[in-house]
Amino acid sequence: MLVGKSEDKKRLIVLIGKTGCGKSTSGNTILGRKEFKSGTTTTSVTKFCQKAHSEIDGRPVVVVDTPGLFDNSLTPEEVNDEITKCISLLAPGPHVFLLVVEIGRITPEEKATLELIKKIFGKNSEKFTIVLFTRGDSLEHEEQTIEDYTQKECDDSLKKLISDCGGRYHVFNNYKKQSQSAQNKQSAHSQVNELITKIDNMVKKNGGSCFTNRILKDKEEEMKRQQEKLQITYEERIQSMKKRMEEQKAEIDQEIKLRDEQLKKLQDSICHCCNKFFLFFILFHSWHTFLIKLCVTTIVHQHHSQ
Repeated sequence: MLVGKSEDKKRLIVLIGKTGCGKSTSGNTILGRKEFKSGTTTTSVTKFCQKAHSEIDGRPVVVVDTPGLFDNSLTPEEVNDEITKCISLLAPGPHVFLLVVEIGRITPEEKATLELIKKIFGKNSEKFTIVLFTRGDSLEHEEQTIEDYTQKECDDSLKKLISDCGGRYHVFNNYKKQSQSAQNKQSAHSQVNELITKIDNMVKKNGGSCFTNRILKDKEEEMKRQQEKLQITYEERIQSMKKRMEEQKAEIDQEIKLRDEQLKKLQDSICHCCNKFFLFFILFHSWHTFLIKLCVTTIVHQHHSQ
């Protein structure tokens, strides 16, 4: 079996999303206190994976906040390496990846987020992913439910994102936790409990398992096999091109040899013709000289005879 069994009620949670989507604030909402530094800047406040513990109605919860995806202050390799560390921080592995998306128009980066997660952790990771919407207060202001929002206002790309995550999603109003009123505190606690229930249902569907190093190792082995396959294909293409070039070179060499032979024959033919012409010229010249001498001699002889 590729996954490890979780014998207790502890929930291990990883927050993933693009910079500024509300990951750290959502982590603080789950923890019930301000643990992770958050901000509204376009540069990721979180540069390294951070882990914090808490309890929700007596149940232990561990939350890992990760650097923002597509953050220009970190290279893609640095972000990938840092996010991968969350597996080792949450041994034997996280129960859920919370893919944090802000309510509103989905960006190209957010559309690519799930694909990036699958690239880092493997396709199997979508079975462990829940879409977590932030800025739920904007929905409350419009007197709109998250169900109405996902069904009526989400574009096809966001619907596909939710579908790829097994139709699992939740919404947070992270401003409620800041209020001191008993009603808002109760409401903030309620939205966290609802999220934990959805996580429990997903874990149950996954056979009570979490995303483990074994799964990540399988992903790495699969990537290694693909790289080896690509390397073999590349080498085969190189060999094929090399063979083809050698064949073409042989054809060209043969063509050059044939042309050289034809040129030599032509040169020999020309030389032979020239020799014949030269010989004819000598004979003609000699014969011409002889005739002239003969004529002169005849004329002289006739002159003397008279």
